[in-house]
Amino acid sequence: MADTDKLFAGSIPLIYDNLLVPLIFTPYARELTERLVKLAPKNILETAAGTGVVNLTMDEVHIAETHLAATEQNRTIIGRAQTHLA
Repeated sequence: MADTDKLFAGSIPLIYDNLLVPLIFTPYARELTERLVKLAPKNILETAAGTGVVNLTMDEVHIAETHLAATEQNRTIIGRAQTHLA
C-alpha cells in the first residue's frame, strides 16, 4: 500500500469525491437534507464533512436561515472540498 493511500492523499481524495461520494454518500445527504428542511434548525454542526456533499446538498435546497458549520481534519480532503466552491 502506498504511503499516500494511508494518508488519504495523492489521488485518493479525487477518487473518493468522484466515485464514492455519488455512489454512497449523496443519497444519504439528500435524505438528511429532506429531514432538515422539515425541522428547520437554526444551527447545524457537521463533523467529518469529507468533501462537502451535505453542504452542497443543503445549498441546493436553500434551508432558510440555517447556519452550517462543517469540520474535517484531513487537509487533502479539505483541499478537494474547496474545489466545489465557486
